[in-house]
Amino acid sequence: LWLSVGAIASRALPAWKVKLLHSNLSRAFNDAAAPLLRRAGVSVLDMYTESSAHPEASPDGVHYPGAVSRSHAQRLLRQLLPGCRRAEGSRES
Repeated sequence: LWLSVGAIASRALPAWKVKLLHSNLSRAFNDAAAPLLRRAGVSVLDMYTESSAHPEASPDGVHYPGAVSRSHAQRLLRQLLPGCRRAEGSRES
């Protein structure tokens, strides 16, 4: 299983990183890697699409705490543990 690279929220990056990191770069990496991995039999879980839809959720341009991160974790767990669901209304400690 491969988790694709998330989007880069350029507006939140420190000035010195803006020239090094950008969403087009992470998108290009995913676009190049995903077909190769799939051909090798590796499942690909897309993390880019959801993070690119919520650039405001990234305080540093790279990490997505809160709702985006929670959603990614839930998708990963559903992929790894199909049929296993958290009870409605329960909370992780």
